Amino acid sequence: MSCHSLSQITIPASVTQIEPHAFYDCSALEAIFFAGTVEQWNDIKKLSEWDEGTPSFTVHCSDGDIEISQ
Repeated sequence: MSCHSLSQITIPASVTQIEPHAFYDCSALEAIFFAGTVEQWNDIKKLSEWDEGTPSFTVHCSDGDIEISQ
């Protein structure tokens, strides 16, 4: 996708899969706001290199946060 200016995004709880390279080279990404729980986030199928080229960021869920380190 190569979205250099994307710093945050909101993902609905209904998402069940994140496609390959969905956030490819999103070098400004700081936060994903996920409308579901940590358990639901962990259940999402994240396909190959979905976050390649991103810095470390935080996934904010309705019941807690997840730090994604790159």
